Amino acid sequence: MVGLLSQSGLVLGGDSVDSEGAGKVLGVEGAEKLYQDGLVWLKSMDYAKAYPAFETAVKSGHSKARGALGFMILQGLGCSKDESAALVLIREAAGDGVVSAQVNLAGMLMKGQGGARDIPAALSWYEKAAGQGSADARLRLVDIHYFGQDGIAADHGKALPHVKVLAGAGNAKAQNILGSMFEHGQAVDTSRKDAVTWYREAAIQGEAKAQSNLGRMIRTGHVDERGLIEACQWLTLSADQGETTAIVMLEDINPSLTAGQKYEVEERVREYRKTFE
Repeated sequence: MVGLLSQSGLVLGGDSVDSEGAGKVLGVEGAEKLYQDGLVWLKSMDYAKAYPAFETAVKSGHSKARGALGFMILQGLGCSKDESAALVLIREAAGDGVVSAQVNLAGMLMKGQGGARDIPAALSWYEKAAGQGSADARLRLVDIHYFGQDGIAADHGKALPHVKVLAGAGNAKAQNILGSMFEHGQAVDTSRKDAVTWYREAAIQGEAKAQSNLGRMIRTGHVDERGLIEACQWLTLSADQGETTAIVMLEDINPSLTAGQKYEVEERVREYRKTFE
């Protein structure tokens, strides 16, 4: 289940329970129920209830609640914002293996929130979270290593394993990146076939850049009418989302299309939207 705030990596859910436990030291089961209740309150933005719920669960040794409480303090939700105090709580939760806390700790270390900036430690925590299955951590590592961020030079070889995992799990952004890696031979052997395959996977999901890339590759790889129509279909879908490259390509192609070809493109676009949107 996706977290309420993507930057936090928190998983929000669980059945609501009453707030009788707030302020008391509870057993394992009681602390877990109070933690789950706190997540419900956090999701509904009832911070006045969420904060003491997490605080009480922390007193009972609940590691996930410690991470959630640290997140609230970091954001100043239901309390005064205190990055230093948040760092202590989030670091403790991360050390206990709480994945969302590991992602948050990495982000804080990247920015120098609550303490000194520490890029190597941040990358290490992202890797630990990714190793426990965090898609958020993998996406951050892809952004850092593929594009180069925060003073870190791009390294496609380091990005590749995370891109592959995400793409295989159906992440459209990663599928588009993997297509680009195959197209340009970035840490993999150049393969037009694999590039088209991954661009198509992402394009079907509505990824605008992938639709543009797929349309471009089909256009340059096929000179027959069927290929031209399909290329225009993907370029139109991409352009409708504001993708500049697709808009420019269509402006170049459209004047040469017949009325019948334009109609067929429109029909294919409508059929796609009927099926996938």
